[in-house]
Amino acid sequence: MSDKRASGISMNAIVIAIISLIVLIVTIFSMTGRFGLVSQQVEACQGTCEASCELNERSIEGTVCKEPTATCCMDIYSSQSDDTK
Repeated sequence: MSDKRASGISMNAIVIAIISLIVLIVTIFSMTGRFGLVSQQVEACQGTCEASCELNERSIEGTVCKEPTATCCMDIYSSQSDDTK
């Protein structure tokens, strides 16, 4: 009988591919979890908490103020334009 070798993908290549896929999935989940923590920190109001925003301010949705009835407001215009006056 003749000695024939398999011409398909070897078992080692399949095992390496599966391990690589598992490592990729774990990496994606760990990175997503870390980005979730960053987004929770961003929810705090970076502007001013007021009852209502003025004409030159915009309400920022999805942010948290210390007072439950307050709205987070941020200036529409950049502070750099105020410095040039």
